[in-house]
Formats: sequence, structure tokens, C-alpha cells
Amino acid sequence: MRLHAFVLLTMFVVAAARAESVAPEGTGTWLDLVDKGQYAESWSRTGTYFQAQVTQDAWVTRIGPVRAPLGAVKSRNLRSVDYTKSLPGAPDGDYAIVKYDTEFANKSQSTETVAMVREKGEWRLIGYFIK
Repeated sequence: MRLHAFVLLTMFVVAAARAESVAPEGTGTWLDLVDKGQYAESWSRTGTYFQAQVTQDAWVTRIGPVRAPLGAVKSRNLRSVDYTKSLPGAPDGDYAIVKYDTEFANKSQSTETVAMVREKGEWRLIGYFIK
């Protein structure tokens, strides 16, 4: 019986570790929209907190001049996913900070950081940064 309980506990820990090591669903889809220059559509897939802070027109105006000059994505590799219950200036919730090592056509080494919040069972973007 103890061995059975140990095996179940080990399987649970391994499954939890795997779940923590993958990017939240929706991150890749959202990045695909930005990669294609579909900035207005990318805004519609953001969280309510983001939308309350930035209008769709303001987002399109701001993201275009930052993202377009980088060119096409040549590679994007998941670096890390950190889960947290709080972020500075935001209400408590379920958050994921997802980092990618990205190579663009016009910028060889970049880090993309995507901040996501779980809303109504879905992961929604609340922040996007390129360094």
C-alpha cells in the first residue's frame, strides 16, 4: 500500500512539474497574431485589465512601430514560465510570466516576455515586452 501511494505521489509531482514547464495555452496563438501584424486582433485577445489600461487604437499605434522593424520570426524557443499570484500594480490572480529566446530577421538575439492572466478559465495577455 505504501509503494502504491508513493507511486501515485511521484506521478502527481511529475505531472505538476510538466504542467509548470509549458507555456500557458493561448500564448503562442497571441504571438502568432502579432507576428502577422494583426495588432487589432491581438488586442481583442488580451485580458480585461490590459484593455482597461490601453485602448485598441493606442495598442495598434504603439506595437506597430516596435514590432514591425524587427521583421519575421526566425526562431522562438521557450526559456521559462513562472507562475505567481500577484504582479505589481495588478489585482491578485493567477499569472504566468513566459519568456522566449527569439531571433527576428532584423534582430538576432531577443527576449520576448509575455505576461498572462487566467480569466474565466482562459489565459489572456496583460503585458508584452521585447528586449
